[in-house]
Amino acid sequence: MTDPSPLDAVRARIDAVDSELLRLIDERAGLAREVAEAKAKEVGRGGAPFALRPAREAQVLRRLLAHPRAAASASLVTRIWREFIADSLVRQGAFSVHVFGGRDPARTFELAQQQFGSAPPYVRVDKPEAALAAAHAPGAVSVLPLDPGTPWWGRLLAEPKLRAFAILPCLNAWGAPGAVAEAQVLVEPSGDDCTLWVTDAVGPSAVRFSVCTMVASRRS
Repeated sequence: MTDPSPLDAVRARIDAVDSELLRLIDERAGLAREVAEAKAKEVGRGGAPFALRPAREAQVLRRLLAHPRAAASASLVTRIWREFIADSLVRQGAFSVHVFGGRDPARTFELAQQQFGSAPPYVRVDKPEAALAAAHAPGAVSVLPLDPGTPWWGRLLAEPKLRAFAILPCLNAWGAPGAVAEAQVLVEPSGDDCTLWVTDAVGPSAVRFSVCTMVASRRS
C-alpha cells in the first residue's frame, strides 16, 4: 500500500468541484426555463417576441469580469457565459444566426460563434444583402465582416429597422474588431456604449461605417 499522490488528491477535488458545478448549472438552466416561461406570458400580453437583450448581456459579462479571480481567465469566463446566454435564448423562442463571411469566411464564422455560442443554428450566406434580409426575420441575427473590400454597410441607410448591437469579438484579447452583429432588436443603454454611423465617403475613411447606437460588450 502506498499513500495517495498529490495528483490523486487534486483529481479528487476536481471531481467534487465538477459535481457541484453540474448541480449549479442544472439550477441555472431551471431558472432560465422559468425566465422563458415568464417571457412567453409577456408576449401574450404584447411583449417583445425576441429574447435577445444586448445591454443585459454586456452588463452581466462586465460584472463577472470585474470579480476577483485567481486562475480563471477573462477568455474562459466569457466563453462559458456566452454558452449559458445562447442556451437561454434558444429556450426562449426563435433564434438563428446568419453569417456573411466576406473575404475571410472562416474568421467571420469564428467571431459569430464566439459571440453566440454553439446553441443556435447557423446559416452561411454568400451575399451581404442576404444577411441583412435575414436579420428581418423573427429571432434572427446577422453577422457581417468589417472588411473594406466588401463595404456592405452603406445598405444600412435603407434599413432603418436594423440595429448594430455588438462589435465582434466581444473581448479585446480575442483580436481587433472584425465583424458586427445586426438584428431587429431593442438597443438599450448598458453604461459603456459607443455610437456607430454610416458615411458615404469613399476610400479608406469609408470603413467608419457605422449606423446606430450599439451595445459595446468588448472589454480589455
